[in-house]
Amino acid sequence: MQVEITITQDYVQYNVSGKLDSISAPEFEENVISRMEEHSADTIFHLEGLNYISSSGLRIFLQAAKIARMNSTRVILSAVQPQVREIFDLAGFTQFFTFADDLDTAISILKGNTEQ
Repeated sequence: MQVEITITQDYVQYNVSGKLDSISAPEFEENVISRMEEHSADTIFHLEGLNYISSSGLRIFLQAAKIARMNSTRVILSAVQPQVREIFDLAGFTQFFTFADDLDTAISILKGNTEQ
C-alpha cells in the first residue's frame, strides 16, 4: 500500500493505493489517526488506487469518522473503486461517510459548492 499526503489550508488529502489489509493497516492507522487527533481538519481519502480493503482497513476508516465527528470536521471518500465500495456497503459503513465520484467533487463538497 502507498499513501501520499497533501496538506492544504482547508483540508488534508490522503491518496491511497494498493491493498489496505492487516499487514499495511498498522502503519496507515498510525499516520492517519495520529494526524487527525493532533490537527483538526476536513479529510479527503482519495481511493482511486485502492483495490482491496480488509476489516482492519475498515476499522481505521471508522476511527477516522469518529474523530472527525468529535472535531466537527468532515471525511469524504472519493473515487472509491466498486469492489471497495461494496465492502463498505456490506459492512454497513456507508452511513458514516460522504462519497464523491472524483477528487474535484470531494473538494467542491468541502467548499460547500455542491450537495452530498
